[in-house]
Amino acid sequence: MNILIIFKRRDDIISYLKELVRKLKDKNFNIYLDREYEFLPRELYDVTSTKDYKGLVLVLGGDGTILKAAKLVGNDALILGVNFGLRGFLTEISPNELWKGIDLYLKGNYKVDERFKLEILFRDKRYEGLNEVAIITSRPAKLLKFRIYVDDTFIDEVQADGLIVATPTGSTAYSLSAGGPIIDPRADVFVLNYICPFRLSIRPIVIPSNVKIRIEYVKENEVEYSYLTIDGEIKDKIYRNECITVYKSKNVVKFVRFKDNYYKKVRELLI
Repeated sequence: MNILIIFKRRDDIISYLKELVRKLKDKNFNIYLDREYEFLPRELYDVTSTKDYKGLVLVLGGDGTILKAAKLVGNDALILGVNFGLRGFLTEISPNELWKGIDLYLKGNYKVDERFKLEILFRDKRYEGLNEVAIITSRPAKLLKFRIYVDDTFIDEVQADGLIVATPTGSTAYSLSAGGPIIDPRADVFVLNYICPFRLSIRPIVIPSNVKIRIEYVKENEVEYSYLTIDGEIKDKIYRNECITVYKSKNVVKFVRFKDNYYKKVRELLI
């Protein structure tokens, strides 16, 4: 059986990885990594293209590492998250549950939790994200002004510190901290949310995912440019009179789940 491992480079995780790779090799698993690593004997693993990989992917880290893995792998990969983070909302098992998890996977005792991504068109570039796309101010305490359209229908002109379009997966991340709702991951929707809006009447909007959302960063902005961020990473600067278009990607991320514990995690980690 093949296993691709994606991990966060942290001392305790690297120590765990070294032991794990040797044990997996002893049990005749084929181990793959995304590149060569100086701290692992080369005979213990092979290097593969993550985008072309099909099968089980062990992700050692927290939710940030999961988001990294979601960018690296394709639609035919199955991610099993091993939690080394603080919360691990997207992970499934703890490090000491790993071998039980692998055994359940080999027996077919698991479900596939499929999450859709969003796609962002900006200038001539295309980006993808699992959680959200956000436009945030480059100058703290300076409001930004946006015009928002859904399928070319004008929705509103809003002043705020920023704006977020999140998937159901991302509804429990940045959008939640900005006052947005928790969206069941089975719902096929986006949530459009605002960061510290100027008007009290402004509230998040839940929008079906089969539409296109266009956000214009208008000319009258006091701030020359703002940051375009995707899943917490700054990707570009957006200047006055520029816009982004957000829509549902054709690509998905698939997670291995052994139990239906989404709302249990919500209770334990978020409430």
